[in-house]
Amino acid sequence: MLSSIYHQVKDGLAEMPRMVKHFLIRAFILFIVWEGVYLGFLQKDRILDGPLTQLTAELTAKTLDIFYTNSYFYTLQDTKRTYSDGWFEHEKSVVWKDQQRLIGIADGCNGLNLFMLFLGFILAYPSTIRLKLFMGLGGLIFIFGVNILRCVGLGMVQIHYPNFTIYAHHYIFNVLTYAVVFFLWIKFSKWAS
Repeated sequence: MLSSIYHQVKDGLAEMPRMVKHFLIRAFILFIVWEGVYLGFLQKDRILDGPLTQLTAELTAKTLDIFYTNSYFYTLQDTKRTYSDGWFEHEKSVVWKDQQRLIGIADGCNGLNLFMLFLGFILAYPSTIRLKLFMGLGGLIFIFGVNILRCVGLGMVQIHYPNFTIYAHHYIFNVLTYAVVFFLWIKFSKWAS
C-alpha cells in the first residue's frame, strides 16, 4: 500500500511541469523552515506575536475612535489560563469601548499567518528580486491594513449586531481577508510573467 502511494506520487511529480515542481519544492522548504523557526524560537516568547497583536489592537481602537466620536476606545492586555495537559496561558489584547469589552485580538488574529502565507508565495514564485521586494513589502502593508479594517469591522458588528459577531468573524471577514491575499497573488503572478 505504502509502496503504491510512493510510486503514484513519484509518477505525478515526474509528469509535472518543471516550473510547477520547482515552485512546490521551494514553497514546501520555506514552509518547513518558517514553521521550525516560528514554533522553535518565536512563538513561545511571543517575539513577533506580542508586539503585532498589541499594535493591531491599538490601531483598531484608534480607528474606531474616528467613527464613534462620542465613545472612548482603548486596549488592555488579558491573560487567560486554561487547563489542557497542564496550565496554558493565553494572552490577547482586548479592545474596550468605554467600560464595555468589545473584541479580543489573539495572536492568531494579528495577521502574522497571512503575512507568512503571502510572503511564502512571493518567495517561491519565480521573479526578479526587485519585484519580490516591491510586492512583498507593499503586500505586507496592504494586508496589515486589511487586517486592521477586519478588526474594526468586527468591532462595529459587535456594537450594532452582537449576535452576528461570531458568524462575521469566522466566515465573512475571513473569506474577505483571504480573498485579498489571493488577489495580491494573482497580481504578482501577472506582473512576474
